[in-house]
Amino acid sequence: MLSLHQLALSFATFHDDHDDHHVMPDPPPPSCLGLKATNFVPYFDYEGDLAVTGNMIISPELGADKSGMTAYGSLSGLDTTCMWGPDTSISANSCGIHIHEGSSCTEDAGGHFYNTAEDPWGAGYYMADGDSADVGFALMPGTSSADIVGKAVIVHDYNGGRIGCALLATPMAEQIAAPFSKYFSAEAELSGQEMAISFATIYTTPDATIIQYQLMGVDSACTEGPDLSQSANSCGIHIHEGDSCDEDALGHYYLDLDADPWGAGFYETDPNGAGYYDEEGIWYESSYASGDFALAAGLSQADIAGKTLIVHNQAGGRTHCAPINAPMGFLGVGAFSPYPGYEGSLAVAGGVKMSYVPMHAEAGGSAVLLEALLVGVDPRCESSSEAANGCGVHIHEGYDCSDADTIGGHLYSAALDFDPWAEASYYVHSASDPYSTASTWRNELVFQSMGVDELVGRAFVVHDFDGARIACGIVAPPAEAC
Repeated sequence: MLSLHQLALSFATFHDDHDDHHVMPDPPPPSCLGLKATNFVPYFDYEGDLAVTGNMIISPELGADKSGMTAYGSLSGLDTTCMWGPDTSISANSCGIHIHEGSSCTEDAGGHFYNTAEDPWGAGYYMADGDSADVGFALMPGTSSADIVGKAVIVHDYNGGRIGCALLATPMAEQIAAPFSKYFSAEAELSGQEMAISFATIYTTPDATIIQYQLMGVDSACTEGPDLSQSANSCGIHIHEGDSCDEDALGHYYLDLDADPWGAGFYETDPNGAGYYDEEGIWYESSYASGDFALAAGLSQADIAGKTLIVHNQAGGRTHCAPINAPMGFLGVGAFSPYPGYEGSLAVAGGVKMSYVPMHAEAGGSAVLLEALLVGVDPRCESSSEAANGCGVHIHEGYDCSDADTIGGHLYSAALDFDPWAEASYYVHSASDPYSTASTWRNELVFQSMGVDELVGRAFVVHDFDGARIACGIVAPPAEAC
């Protein structure tokens, strides 16, 4: 059995860049509970053949004045002509993705929604890979999250026509599917590292179930997704009716629908591979998949708590299984001030979300899934820092951001024989972009072995590239975090 220290080192080295090995991609940026557009339908007067599907995550209230936002998502059914992005000589809305004034997809959605002197939405567009796109952009529309709830997100074609529409909704707090272990009847065991690194977050809205996942030890044959000639469950990720991974998890779980929707839930294994170092420093290859999808399963948050999330191989066999944990809320940091005594020019703003994750003993007993979306951080963190605490984001022992003498060191259980915060850091996406955001390098699973109540009210510290403390905020419960 791996010690906690060995497991943490394995996880930390998995996060590092290696010349010879592929590493995980950046995750979607968090936004507290987030605003999500998942129920895409054809725009009310669109008569073409394109059918937009997928989901968009809107992260509002960025920047010192909370007037900015980022958008991130995965869409399909797009205009394939948009492979190089928009042609604004044809239309200012070419290949665009914009929030509009209207609150309906069954009538005119009006113009772009913003509260600035000039329309900022030219920065919102997609570049199609075939008929799909991974979308990400940041802009400053001068609006808050409260302003845009219920507004229409409009997707445009190459000529600027409105083709798809969805309404922004606030989902329920996420539920965590973890820890993963092998399905009881599967032949292949998962290593401690594969179990610790694998997890999924599940959101529910009135219209959709949204699953974001990162998985290790999946079937390497699933690089191009499912092979339905083998099985309807090929390469699938599905919620099942059963409540245990130690016995038959029964069939797919959905309610009040005429047809099983779970064919839309599947993964594609990263063709470049991934891996981890064991306790002896030996590199092990392990197939990896990450991504997200949304589907209509008729399920509420209460419906899925205690159910199981099952991962299938290409042949349809059940390989991974995790319980879906009832939401425990999340902790957040919604406001920052300069660290006491800091006299530099950096002014950190943004937000941090931490979801409590119960884990098996081999993975640390408990953990927080750390996600940060920040502005005003050190632009040098576009590159990895080798300094102690360089580009770090950590919970500290103290309860007061006004007194450097009481903030203390990193907070973690005395039962751990290592500092789990050592590798938690942020990454600046573009140092040359004045509106560039920074997120945690990847979803950081920080082993804590502490209860949620022990984290509330503590100081959360942001460091610069050299490891110096530059900003501080207080860890708050959900009602105060955003």
